[in-house]
Amino acid sequence: MKETVARLKLKMPVAIGQSEVLEPLGAKQIPSMAFVTQDGVISGVASGQFNREFVIARIKELASETP
Repeated sequence: MKETVARLKLKMPVAIGQSEVLEPLGAKQIPSMAFVTQDGVISGVASGQFNREFVIARIKELASETP
């Protein structure tokens, strides 16, 4: 996990969970990423391999949905 965070140059909190934690979020495989708003609401979940461009695009997309 640390290697992936470093490779993607992420500057956000990252957590590791078991399938029992991820499945209720709608995550079907590992790796999965849950996007959580500042007030703790899960605003999206993605599963599979990610690259930096995907992560940035998804964050921008979710940020634009915020009132």
